[in-house]
Amino acid sequence: VYAQFYNFNQHYPYLKDPEKPSFSHRVYDSLATTDEFLQRLFEILEKSGRLENTIIVGSGDHGEDPFKDKYVRLKALNSNILHTAHYIYYPKHLMPNPASADIMRKNTQQLTHTLDMHPTISSILHGGYYNPLEVVPEGCITGVDLTTIPIPDDRVVISWNHVSSYSLTKLPAQFWGLSTRDSSGKDWSLYHRYAKSKHAAIKQGKNDWYVLEYGECTRNTKDLKNYCSSDKLSKSQTELFQHAVEWVKHTPMLKEGIGDSKLVKKFVDKVKWKETGEYDIMS
Repeated sequence: VYAQFYNFNQHYPYLKDPEKPSFSHRVYDSLATTDEFLQRLFEILEKSGRLENTIIVGSGDHGEDPFKDKYVRLKALNSNILHTAHYIYYPKHLMPNPASADIMRKNTQQLTHTLDMHPTISSILHGGYYNPLEVVPEGCITGVDLTTIPIPDDRVVISWNHVSSYSLTKLPAQFWGLSTRDSSGKDWSLYHRYAKSKHAAIKQGKNDWYVLEYGECTRNTKDLKNYCSSDKLSKSQTELFQHAVEWVKHTPMLKEGIGDSKLVKKFVDKVKWKETGEYDIMS
C-alpha cells in the first residue's frame, strides 16, 4: 500500500487548529498541526499493527523565514530557507543491510541535500541499492542514497533556484549557494543573489555575495535584524570555500561536468580557487 500526503499548512497563512491555544507566532501554530498529523499517523499505524511494516519518508522542498516576510524564498535565500527538514522512519528488520541503520543515524548529523531523498527512496524501493550516477546524464547534480553512503564531514552541497524563478519574472532571479562544514563542525553557505531589486526585509542587494551562518544564530527569531549573514569573507572562510570548490571539482559523489559548469565557475572566481593537483578530499 502506498500513500502520499501534502502538508500545505506549512505555507502562508499558517493556519492553526481553532480548538487549540495560539503560540507566539502563527508559524508555530501551523507547525503544531503538522506535529499532530504525524502523531496521529503513527498512532493509527501502531493500533492497526502495521507500523513495523511501514516505511515513512517526509521532506520539505525548502525552508522559509516567515518572521521577516511572507515568502522570503521567492525573492532571496538565507540560512532558514536553505535548512530543509527531512525525516525517515525505516524499521530495521525491513532493511536489506542491517548496517543501514547506523549509516542513516550518523547521516542525521551530517550535511544533507533535498536531492538525497530521491536516491534514498529509490534505494529502499529497489532492495537496498540505487546509484544515481549510473542513470543521470552528465552535468546533472544528484544526491546520494542516505541508507548506504556515509556522508563525509567535508561534504559540499549546491543550491539554486534557476528553474522556479522563471515563473516569477521575465528576467529570472538567480540565487546560488555553496554549503559546507568547517573543522569545528559548523555549517556555512556562500551565496550569491542576482535580482532586479533589493530585498529590504533581510538586507540583501541586487547583485551581491553573502556568507550565511547556521546553528545557534538561526534560533534567534525574535530579533528581526538577526540576519545570520555577512557580506564579508574572512580569510578562513575564503579557505573553507576554496576547499569546497575543490571538493566539487574532484569528488566522486558528483557527476562529471558539474565542476566545469557556469554555476561552479561563479564560486571559483569569487574565492579565487586555483588547481594545485593536491587534493585532500574525504570522499
